[in-house]
Amino acid sequence: MPKGKYGAEAQEKAYQLFKIQQLPFDMVIKKMREEYPTFSKGTLTKWRKVLAWDDRYGNFCKDLAAINDKELVKKIKPIVYAIESIREEVYDKLIDCLKKKDIVTEKNFGYVLAAFVRMGELEYKMKGGRQSLPPVKQVVNVILMALEKNPVVGPIIAANKSQIEDAIFEEIGS
Repeated sequence: MPKGKYGAEAQEKAYQLFKIQQLPFDMVIKKMREEYPTFSKGTLTKWRKVLAWDDRYGNFCKDLAAINDKELVKKIKPIVYAIESIREEVYDKLIDCLKKKDIVTEKNFGYVLAAFVRMGELEYKMKGGRQSLPPVKQVVNVILMALEKNPVVGPIIAANKSQIEDAIFEEIGS
């Protein structure tokens, strides 16, 4: 630290005013002169450079962001768990619907599948872009089960289901 007529306490106060409170340069000088009457613009300029306030402030911002991220994760975890639970419940009901031939129509299946996919997307976003494989596998499984209901392609899908799944996962990189 530079030596002079002001100590570490004055330097810290100036740093807090200028970098943390983001006061304008002239306002910092004015506030510092309340306690240190001979404080000058040159001193503030010198401290800013010699004490590497910009670097220190950058580190402060990174540390603050890390703390905020941890707090956000604490708040989001219960929501993510709820979404996972609801997605699992919807998946189970969707599978039940697909097993009952008289319930599933193209219209209602499309709506339920779209809602299921949206929940997977929401879960993906809330996990910060990290997706676990089960939701992806569930979506593929549901789509294949729906296609098996089709009288034209159903028998082909049923006969080749594992190869089709493997090809899909290879294509999407899961």
